[in-house]
Amino acid sequence: MPFIIIAAVILLDQLTKNIVVTYLQPVTSVPIIDKILYFTYHENSGAFMGMFSDARWVFMITSSVALLAMIGYIIYSRKKQKPALLIISLAMMAGGGIGNMIDRIALKYVIDFIEFRVINFPIFNIADSFITIGAALFIIYYVKYEITVSEKHPAITSEDYDKPVNNKNNEQALSEKGDKNER
Repeated sequence: MPFIIIAAVILLDQLTKNIVVTYLQPVTSVPIIDKILYFTYHENSGAFMGMFSDARWVFMITSSVALLAMIGYIIYSRKKQKPALLIISLAMMAGGGIGNMIDRIALKYVIDFIEFRVINFPIFNIADSFITIGAALFIIYYVKYEITVSEKHPAITSEDYDKPVNNKNNEQALSEKGDKNER
């Protein structure tokens, strides 16, 4: 499932960018909701939402390492049966990162087109949206599984929490593990 999410994000991102180049580049900007939301063609030579435009190679190397780490963890987690929320968040961020990396390599810039004019916010694209949503889901995962579990049972890790507890022996073992740490 995670690789289907990654592929879908990349496909949606590249498809929308192709449409933007074909139809929006000649006219530059089109109002969707007047004075609020516009589709505006923009070539972003920086990183996420235009940041770090002078450090392109440093960002590309850092992004590549992060993408490889996320994909590696997704592959590793297939054997460990990690929570779906973690895997979905990583897949969304990886798909968005790859979508923008394709632009950086092929064009030397990223095509952005979603512009909110009601606030002073950078122009962004579908890949940026998936990266942001994936990061938000990752924070939710972290709070739900990592912080909550460690506060309730400091000796119990998220890997213990992910294991199915379906009989009295497992419940007792987890309880004893938590009790030992409280002493």
